Amino acid sequence: MRPRRATRLVPDRRGENPDSSGRGRLGSIRRGRFGRSGLIGFLLSVFLGAAGARADVVRYAWTGFVEATAASGNPWALQGDGLAVTSTDGTPFSLVAFVETDAGDLDGSLNPNLARFPASGATLTIGGHVAKLGVVQLEFSNDNFSGLFDSVRFATVAELFGAPLSFSADVRLAPSSFALANPAAPDAPPRFTDRLPIQFGGSVSTALVTFPANAAVSARLESCPGPRSVTWSAPGVGVADGIAVTVANLASPGLDTFPLRGPDFAAQEQCSNARSLTYATGSDWTLTLSPATGTLLLYLKYWRGVGAGSTAVTYQFDRPFTIASGLVGATVSNANTRLTLPSSGFFDGILRFDGPIASLHVDSDSASIAEQAMSFAVVPEPGLAAGLGVGLAMVAGLGRGRARGRAGAPVRAEGCAAGGR
Repeated sequence: MRPRRATRLVPDRRGENPDSSGRGRLGSIRRGRFGRSGLIGFLLSVFLGAAGARADVVRYAWTGFVEATAASGNPWALQGDGLAVTSTDGTPFSLVAFVETDAGDLDGSLNPNLARFPASGATLTIGGHVAKLGVVQLEFSNDNFSGLFDSVRFATVAELFGAPLSFSADVRLAPSSFALANPAAPDAPPRFTDRLPIQFGGSVSTALVTFPANAAVSARLESCPGPRSVTWSAPGVGVADGIAVTVANLASPGLDTFPLRGPDFAAQEQCSNARSLTYATGSDWTLTLSPATGTLLLYLKYWRGVGAGSTAVTYQFDRPFTIASGLVGATVSNANTRLTLPSSGFFDGILRFDGPIASLHVDSDSASIAEQAMSFAVVPEPGLAAGLGVGLAMVAGLGRGRARGRAGAPVRAEGCAAGGR
């Protein structure tokens, strides 16, 4: 069973969804000023924008220990004397942070050998409790002190047990672990093979002292091949590939980061920084999509089964589904609309709902307030691509007809050759 968490993560505050409606404003297309090539470019941009290219991420991770300074009053009840004299007398922490490969360097061209990036997702676990995080940034510096070491810093405001404190963690690596621009210029997020810290000096703030463990530090590229998942701006409110997503009637809603990867999610894996909704098992929720999508994928994480107050939990949907992957031991019945999970444990996997689909409702026979999680991904309707092909063919035909007309040849109504109207 998963350890009980004291707090939850909050949504990252990167402004990923400045227009939650997914709508933009389109000016008029004026004949003669737009042109055939311009219209083709416009149709392509509409299609590619709707298809939604997604950035891969770099996953940064390391472990360490944290102690409270005497001035803090130790509101997190941390171990250690606050001096970091030894590297094992504090409370263990682990952190994971994700930076998109196309993220902008916040330092820009200000400083050589320095780069700062916003994290698109992060998890900080201290003494077995997951902290609530504010804005997370990662700072990279290479060739410190004339080439003695490279360094990475994780910085945020973390909250445990209702007490927010500034948290930073530094790790020093062998020189030339990564390279940054000198003279100063915008950098890309650095990547490097796993390596050990070479020094164990820590990071000191007013309230906390942190220092790294003698364990691997990683900065691995993670590809995100799956369909576009929901970017949540608040629990139950988000957007996926321009589609507005809302989930109503969730009890105790929150947001957390879970890896939707591995055998249970093999049908359509998501990046490890994918955000999931957490909520009470007994919630009878309703999902709304605007506009409708062609196919909906429902990602189930820690669905119960176990600890839900009955020998088995049933989830009755108002649409038929198929199990795309995972959910070993689950039973599907009632014309493929009912999912039953036995009390043998937690269940992970993906349900696929074929559309077009604009809403989805589920009734659970559990009254449990125990937590489970889910997320969604959308696959656009295939009609969009077909519409693009028709539009491009019409534009190309129009151009050919005009060219023949200018050359003195007769212009044929190509669309009516077979007697169509």
